[in-house]
Amino acid sequence: MNLPIRRLKGFLKSNLTVQYVYRKWCQPFLFHSGDTDELLLPRLAIRTAVDVGANAGTYALALAPVSRRLVCFEPVPFMNRLLHRLLGRASHVLIDGQAISDRNGVATLSVPVSDGAQDTALATLRPITSTSTRIEVRTIRLDDFWRSHEEIDPATIDFIKIDVEGVEARVISGMPQTIAAAYPVLLIEIELRHNPFSRAIFADLDARGYRAYVSRIGGELDPVSIETDDDLRAIQKAEDLARETFNYRVGDTRRYLNNFWFIHPRSHLAAQLEPFIRPRDRARYRQPEPTGTDGSSR
Repeated sequence: MNLPIRRLKGFLKSNLTVQYVYRKWCQPFLFHSGDTDELLLPRLAIRTAVDVGANAGTYALALAPVSRRLVCFEPVPFMNRLLHRLLGRASHVLIDGQAISDRNGVATLSVPVSDGAQDTALATLRPITSTSTRIEVRTIRLDDFWRSHEEIDPATIDFIKIDVEGVEARVISGMPQTIAAAYPVLLIEIELRHNPFSRAIFADLDARGYRAYVSRIGGELDPVSIETDDDLRAIQKAEDLARETFNYRVGDTRRYLNNFWFIHPRSHLAAQLEPFIRPRDRARYRQPEPTGTDGSSR
């Protein structure tokens, strides 16, 4: 990409008005250009939804119409301002600039710089070696946040989306009481390339009674079992990530899978999501029927 094009791209990404117009008026009319997971959200009736790492509001804009209350956390100042423009007038939406973590205090948020602009979608609390802008942000445990917002009952939290570029375990570590209050459905972006210890998240949530699913095709959920790093590598191949385009994500089965739904039987949304859960692929998972000594089926 030549220099003038890079500069233009950087300007468009960093201009608040341009981003607002695109998110507000252009994106809703595109053919589901985002993740396949977004296609399930309009089918839900959510009491309280939480968006941890809301960024430009892709999920927040989908959650706002189907939630009685929506709480968005976005510590990058530019994206926080964009969220306020997009959703700030909605009385049921709360937008907070703190970063959700496993401790209360101050931390450094690293925002990679690409094509002359901040790549806010990759902002993270973990150290990175690439060129980046570093921002001092306040951090808070999700359990502690509700204590200062008594108008929100954790028992009504039905859905939490987490996209924090490799520090998902910290977020979960800071919300045990939130989980125990209502066992909300969790939609978490988890990638080995961002966190080599990602598999521990699956073990942790499995121990709490959650079951993991992925959306390979828009509007449907497949059960998935992640027991080893190789299980993750099998569905997170670099060549599949490079192939992804807008239409590839929805018009075809998605192969690079990094968004995982965790559903607990006691979740308020479990019954609503059940019709969209596909049975396991029989060719892969069906067990052979027991046979008698003569080879016939019993």
